[in-house]
Parts: sequence; C-alpha cells; structure tokens
Amino acid sequence: MGKARRTNNHVNTNCGKICIKIPARKLMPVSNSQIVRISAEAYNDLVEIYNQSTLSMSEIASEIITQASNGRLIQLEKED
Repeated sequence: MGKARRTNNHVNTNCGKICIKIPARKLMPVSNSQIVRISAEAYNDLVEIYNQSTLSMSEIASEIITQASNGRLIQLEKED
C-alpha cells in the first residue's frame, strides 16, 4: 500500500493504536449489496491492494471495512 495521506485529520493515534475518527449519524442496516461512491484517492489505494491480491475489489473493500469496524479502529464522534 501507499504511504498515509490523511490531510483532513481523520486519523487519530490517541487511542493507543491508530484510530479512524468518523462523524456519527444513522442509517438503517440492509441485507443486500449496496453501491458506495469513494474518493479517487481511496479508489487508487484499493487498486494498489487489488493488484497484489486474488480477491475482487468488492471483497477487499468489504474486508477492510469489516476488519476496521470489528477491530475497533473506527472512533465515532457524536455531535452535541
């Protein structure tokens, strides 16, 4: 993968490990696949991973999101 390129202050190391700070809001869970748009930078990072993997892009993105969420790397910031 490439080097860390977070310019919008969403990466936090104050939790004892790298955490991703994300503003919180609510959506209802779904049971089928959904389409999500990502930034060009995120897409290019995904392509780098894809080119070194045997998984599909969808499988890679799903695995990264699931592992980050289950590994407690995501820190939700609730609004006041």
